[in-house]
Amino acid sequence: MGNYERRNRDDASIGNWKMTVQDWAALAVSLLTIGGAFVAVTRWLVKHYLNELKPNGGSSMKDSVARLERQVEEIYRILLSNSK
Repeated sequence: MGNYERRNRDDASIGNWKMTVQDWAALAVSLLTIGGAFVAVTRWLVKHYLNELKPNGGSSMKDSVARLERQVEEIYRILLSNSK
């Protein structure tokens, strides 16, 4: 073997910190994949939530809140007119 240190791929010891170029490339690709997935999910969630906050003819959350506000105002008017 001489002075060359042989790296055993099956060695999973914590003390083996030597990484090859292929190991660094695999680490970089995995980190980029995880980061890209996080960005994609975040963009989808923001888009989805923003669509819920826009009025769209009745099915969005903003339309539901507006309907509830109108109903509460009507209830207030009825209560005030009955109390006089």
